[in-house]
Order: sequence, then structure tokens, then C-alpha cells
Amino acid sequence: MRKHRSLDLFQTLYEASVEETLYEASVEEVNEMELKEGQVLGEKERYEVVKRLGIGGMGIVYLVKDKMLENDLMALKIILGKLLKEERARQRFRNEIRIARKLKHKSILTVYDYGEYKNLMYYTMEYVDGKNMREWMEEKEDMVLWEELWEITRQILEGLEVAHEETVHRDIKPENILLEQKGQIIKARICDFGLAQLKSPSVLLTSMQAMGTYNYMAPEQMEDASHVDRRADLYSIGVMLYECLTKKLPVGKFRSISRIREDISQELGQAIEKALEAEKEDRYESAREMLDALVPFLARERQKKEEKARLAREEEAREKQAVLAKEEEARKAALLRARQEQEAREKQAALAREEEARKAALLRARQEQEAREKQAALAREEEAKKAALLRAQQEKKEKEQQEALARQEQEAREKQAALAREEEAKKAALLRARQEKRDKERQEALARQEQEAREKQAMQEQEEWQSSLVHGEENQEEEKPVQSSSPQPEENKAKRKSYAALWILLFFSLCAYGLYQSWESQEQERLNRLAKQKQEREAELARKQEQERLNRLAREEENRQAELASKQSRPKASYGLPDSVWENCKYSHQGEWILDMASSHWGSLGFQNQVKYASAYQEGYARAKGLEIEKSFSGITMRLIPPGRFWMGSPDGERDRSSNEGPRHPVIISKAFYVGKYEVTQGQWQSVMGNNPAYFKNAGNNAPIETVSWDSCNAFLEKSKLRFLTEAEWEYACRAGTTTPFNLGNNITPDQVNYDGNYPYADGQKGVYRQTTVACGSLPNANAWGCYDFHGNVYEWCQDNY
Repeated sequence: MRKHRSLDLFQTLYEASVEETLYEASVEEVNEMELKEGQVLGEKERYEVVKRLGIGGMGIVYLVKDKMLENDLMALKIILGKLLKEERARQRFRNEIRIARKLKHKSILTVYDYGEYKNLMYYTMEYVDGKNMREWMEEKEDMVLWEELWEITRQILEGLEVAHEETVHRDIKPENILLEQKGQIIKARICDFGLAQLKSPSVLLTSMQAMGTYNYMAPEQMEDASHVDRRADLYSIGVMLYECLTKKLPVGKFRSISRIREDISQELGQAIEKALEAEKEDRYESAREMLDALVPFLARERQKKEEKARLAREEEAREKQAVLAKEEEARKAALLRARQEQEAREKQAALAREEEARKAALLRARQEQEAREKQAALAREEEAKKAALLRAQQEKKEKEQQEALARQEQEAREKQAALAREEEAKKAALLRARQEKRDKERQEALARQEQEAREKQAMQEQEEWQSSLVHGEENQEEEKPVQSSSPQPEENKAKRKSYAALWILLFFSLCAYGLYQSWESQEQERLNRLAKQKQEREAELARKQEQERLNRLAREEENRQAELASKQSRPKASYGLPDSVWENCKYSHQGEWILDMASSHWGSLGFQNQVKYASAYQEGYARAKGLEIEKSFSGITMRLIPPGRFWMGSPDGERDRSSNEGPRHPVIISKAFYVGKYEVTQGQWQSVMGNNPAYFKNAGNNAPIETVSWDSCNAFLEKSKLRFLTEAEWEYACRAGTTTPFNLGNNITPDQVNYDGNYPYADGQKGVYRQTTVACGSLPNANAWGCYDFHGNVYEWCQDNY
């Protein structure tokens, strides 16, 4: 991941001051000044070019043969063509020659001759057939040992002790230390005094602020290189030693050497780190003092190393003795195993022979047995066929008998049913006949009774009429008492018997009718009762079936409601991403699914889709977890960063990739966190800390704060109840799901990001250089998670290193 940013205050001052004299030569300029192989130059054509050794900030260095000294090899440096036109650069080149010629020490590169030839300024110097200290460091796969680093350090400090009597180098770095190794002996030489000045007055450095190499400059050298002393060079030596021993630069709040390397004592680490004190008064006063401080540690480190070596040898001897004992035991065990294996093989062979004989006997017996079994099988098969035929015949006969019996039973049941129906019909007919007879007899009796009553009435009327006729004549003469015409006692008795018989007959008729009505009523009640029971059973069955149906529907509704509630309360596993993306890019971590932005599928999506899906993931995660995407902490607007897995660092093939941007490796951000939507502004710093140390105050209160140390930033965070981002969190939040060099794509422009547009990335076009910071969020560079200015404007502090 490229952190392409505009410069902070110190680096801005550095580049502004050196751009007058130090620049990178163009290809055309180098080709124009190129000296060809075999070309001669110098007075009397003294020097013959062999090859080009390299290009530096001020000139080109060639390997040449000195014809006047029997073709001795030496190095020749010429000043670049553009600088030839600048008097100040020419004076600086002469100054470099003058200083180098004045310094005489075996650890300082010797300058032999100088002059001008056809508009070329040059000087010759000692040729070192070796490499510089940077190349030596990079070839070391393991950490550099103090014993081998000490010999180089000693020579450099002895050379600086002599050089400091005349000047200050100002640009001590691994590239300016040349190493020549012959067998086990390494010789070190200091070169390139281009930024040094003699102690006599000179006008060369009147504007020379922050001259040197940024990572190796002492703090006071960044502010004003013209007034530094030898302690600035000792600071650079401290940086080199720290880098050699730890393969890291002592940037910011760096860790102690002894904490990084267990084989370096705390005392030695502190002795080296004294040269790295921010205040020059706290460093060594001279190269000799630093040399004297480091000398005792060589013997101590050697003694410690020898003690470790002795202990290692003893341990190795014990281990070797144990190995020999184990080997002897193993040899004896091997011999024993060999004998046992031989005996086992012989026994196995005997057993194998016995087994073969047994198998042959078994084979013969098995064949005979198989023949007998085959014969028996054929006999059994024949018997089975006969038995099967017999069973089939028997089953057929039994089936016919069963069918006949079933038909007989069916006919009997049908006949019985017919007889029962006939009997019922007879009973019903007899019952109807009896009832009809009873009804007829009852009607006839009633008719006779009525006839008798009418006849009796008629007789009474006849008798009365006759009586009236007889007695009427007599009454004409005289009146006589009227006599009763009631029947005689015998006649009344007969009549009473007739009436009694009639009433008895009527009683029995009524009783018979009552009995019939009672049987019929009971039968009807029985049938009604059976029908009612059947209806009740059917109703009960229907009620149970309906209840079961209702219960089933209720359970289904409960399940549906529970499922609906579960779906409403449970977040979607895909966090709003398409299934095709989520299924190929999900990653299980600590029992939860997170988005894997280090997966090959995610890398194949392309920049636009990565931005779209990363933004959707942020929204879906916030919605699922009930979090706010944007909220305010201590007056600072923050954006939610969801958890995920991503590639940290830049791939090996990325353009302009620095060595400190790798190796690329996957990192898991296990928990969501919030990060500032913008960089901390000058106004926010003023409100918390009560001051504004910014250099670019002209940019306004909404411009980012700068010219602040790690410690002061930590104090600001403590007061605001916030914390630093780790380097991993910073890069994860910056990338926002993208895998391109920038979170805005494969390139950026000054219209998007505030940086020096004169130095575009890769093949980008040049653009504006504002030479100041701009208000936070004023440029269109928000990433997929809504954060601004991760690229450009100012450097940003983190909790730790890469």
C-alpha cells in the first residue's frame, strides 16, 4: 500500500533548501555527458575510461586507468552538466575536492588529482574494489553480529576523529561508507564530503538548511545544517549502528536494541543509543569519546560469546555422547532385531510351507466336499421341486376348498339373512293381522253395543207408546195414578250381564292395544337410542378431527410466527451482499462470519465492485448489529469500520514499492471500531491542548494539525479519551476493501489528493503543488467507508510500526 503524502514541516524545509543543488539527472543529460569506454581525458590525456561506476546527487563516477602510473585503477568523478552552469555548485564541487585532499587517514577515501577538461570538472580518487555498507547490510540474511560490525565502526570513528579536526561530514549514511574485504579483513573508508565545509569562513552554506539524508540527519541538522557540529555526524553513526543491528530505522518512539535482540546486552544498546539522543548536549562530545565508550564492550561481548560457545560446545559434546550412546543402543537393537527378523523369516518360511501344504490339503478336501455338496444340492433341488409341486397342488386344493367353504358360508349367511327377513316379515304380518283383528273385533263390539243400545231405546219407546194408548182411554173417564214402566228384576239382571261382558271385552282390547303400543314404543326408543349413539359417535369423531385440525393449524401458525419473528430478529448472514459474493468471500472467525477481502474471489472483482460491496458491507453490518455508521466522540466525527480480513502491505510487483511496504501478508481485524472521518484539525487541537503549533496556520482552523510529536499526540488522545490506530487498523481503514495501490484506484491526481504534483506516481501526469496543507475533507478523496485524506495533506502517527 503506497502512502503517497505531501511532506510535513521538516521534510518541506529540507526539499525547499536542497532543490537548488541536488536533483536527479535526466536520461538525456546523462547520455549527453556519458564518457565512452576507452575515452581519454585530463592533461596529456592521462586517464582512460574503463566503465561507469554510478551516478550521484552531483555527478557521475567512472573507473579509469592512470596511464602515467602504469595503468593503476582509480575512480574519477565529474560534475553534472546542469550544475556546471551554477557557480555555487561548482564552488561546492571544488570544496569537496579541497576538503578530501586535506583529510589524510586510512579510513578516509584519498583524493589524488583534480582539473578541468573540455568543460568538464573532475577529480580522481582512490578506487575501492568492494561495495558500500548498504549493499553489505542487504546481503546479510541474518542479523549482523557486533563483533564484525565493531571493526567497521572503529575504523569509521577513527576516520571521523581526524575529519572533525577540519570539518563536519553532514551526510554519514551506509551509501557513503565503502567496504573492501580481503579474506577475513574488512577495510572501511568514508567518502563523499560534498556537504562538508572547512572550519574557515565560506559562503557555500549560508542557505544550506537541512542538507543531508533525511533518515540519518540529527534533529538540529533538519533545522539548520550550516551550524551543526561533529555531534551531528555521531547521531548519523548511531542511526547506522541501530539499523545494522535491528534492520529497522530508529523512527519516532523506537524500541531499545536490547529488547529487539537478546544477544545484545542492555549496556551495549544504551551505549549506542546515547548517540541517538535528540539533544546534542546529551550525545558523545567526540568520535574518540564514542570509540572509548564502545571499546570495552568488544571484550565483554567476546567473553559472553566465548562463554556461550563453551557452553554450546559442552552441550554439543553431551548431546554427541548421548547420540553415540543412542547409536550404540540402536546398533545393538538393530543386531537383535536383525537376528529376530532372520529367525522370524525362517519361521515364517516354515510356517509358509506348512501353510501351503495345509492349503493344498484343504483345497482337495474342499473340492471333494464341494462335489458332495453339489450332489446333495442337486438331490435337494429335486426334492424341493417335488415338494414345491406337491405344495402347489395342496395349496390349490386347499384354496378351492376354502373358496367352496366361503361360498357355502356366504350362501348360508345370505339364506339366514333371507330367513331372518322372512321371519321378520311374518312377525310383522302376524302382528298387523292380530292388530287388524283386534281392531275389527273392537269395532264390531262397539257396533253391537250401539245396536243393542238403539234396540233397547226403541223397545222402551214402544212400551211407553203402548202404555200410553191403554191408559189414555181410561183417563178419559177418571184420573188414575201413573205407574212405572221399568223392566222387571230378571230382565234387568240379563241386561247387566250383557253390559259387564261388553266392558270386559273393551278392557282387554284396550290392554292388547296398549301392549302393542308399548312394544312399538320401546322398539322405536331402542332404534332412536342406537341412532342417537351413532350420531353422538360420529359427532364426537368429527369434533376430535376438527380439534386435531385446529390444533395442527394452531401449531403451524405458531411455527410460522416463530419463524417470522426469528427472521425479523436475526440479521441476514450476508450483510446485504449478493449471495454470489458472500458465499465466495465469507470467513469464519471466532464463531462469526466476516468479509474476507484477502480472498482470491474478492481480488478478481475489480476496483469499482470492491468499492460498491465494501460500502454495502459497512451498511449491512451496522444494520445487523444496531450500530451507527457515523457518530461523534469528544467533538470528533467518526466512521464505523466493520471487521474483516485483508492483505496488509504492497505486492512485490507494485510500481515504486519501497522495501518497508512488505512483505505482504493477510491480517484479521476481529472487531469493529471507529476512526476519524477527517484528520485532526488545528481548531480541534486548539480546543483540547490550548495551543496551535502548526506551521501552516494560514490554511485555517479546518486544516490538519502538523508539526506535532508522537508524545504530544498521545497527550491529545488521552485528554480526548481516544487512542492511536495500530498500523494494521490504519491500513485496513485506508484501503476500505480495495486492493489497488490507492483507495481511489491505480493512481491519484493533485485534484484529488494534496501532494507535490511535480512528482506523480508511476506514469501519472504532473499537477499543481500547493506548498501548504488544505482544509480536511475539501478534496474529493473519500474512500468506500466515508473517510477523507488517508492519502496526502500530512503524515499521520500510528501506535506501532509496520
